Amino acid sequence: DPKVPHFSRKYPRVLSARRPAWATRTAAMSLSSDVLQDGEGLTFKDLPISDAVLRGIADYGFVRPSPIQAKAIPLARFGVDLIAQAKSGTGKTCVFAVVALESLQPNAGGGPQALIVTPTREIAVQVRDVCRGIGAHLPSLSCHAFIGGTPVRSEAALIGGCQLACGTPGRLVGHLLSEALLASGVRLLVLDEADKLCEDATPNPNPNPHTSPQLRLSP
Repeated sequence: DPKVPHFSRKYPRVLSARRPAWATRTAAMSLSSDVLQDGEGLTFKDLPISDAVLRGIADYGFVRPSPIQAKAIPLARFGVDLIAQAKSGTGKTCVFAVVALESLQPNAGGGPQALIVTPTREIAVQVRDVCRGIGAHLPSLSCHAFIGGTPVRSEAALIGGCQLACGTPGRLVGHLLSEALLASGVRLLVLDEADKLCEDATPNPNPNPHTSPQLRLSP
C-alpha cells in the first residue's frame, strides 16, 4: 500500500515505539499487557488525530493511549476493515469514537456518515455520549442515539441531519427499511461488541459491505 511509507514518515513513533522498562516490571506484577502503556512517551499527538479531536480527548480525561488505542487508531484511519479485541476498560470506545469523528465531512449531506451498531440501548447511549464528548470541539457535530423505546417519528426527523448515528440493530434496520436512514452516505460502519451482536443473532445492518470500512470491537 503506497500509504504505508508515507504514514511511517509522518508518525514514526507509532511504528517504532518499544515497551519501556517500567512496563516490563509492571507486567511482572500480573497486570495484563492490554492495559499497559506501550511506547515510552507515546501520546495521542503521535497518532493521526486532528487538533479538534485531540482537545476533546484531553477534555475527556485521556492522557496517553493504551495499546489497543495506539495500534488500532492508525490502522482504522487508513480506511481498511479492522477487527480489534481487548479487555473491558482498555479504551475501545475511544478508538472507534475517534475514527468515526475523523471520518466525518462537515459539508456532506444525506444522513449519517458513520454508523455505530451496539447490542443494547444503554451501550448506544453511552457511545453517543463518548462521541459527543470527544467531538465537542468539532463545529456543528450532530450525533444521536436511535434505540427502541423512543418515538420512531421523532427519530426519523433527527436522522436526516445526523452525521454520526449510534443505535441498536432492530431500530436501525427499521429506519433503513422505512428509508428514513439512507445508506448511501455511510462512510464507516462500527460493530461494537460484535461477539454479543452475533450471539443475539441480530440482523446485519451493513448498508454497503463493499465500500464502507468496518471496525469491529469485542471484549
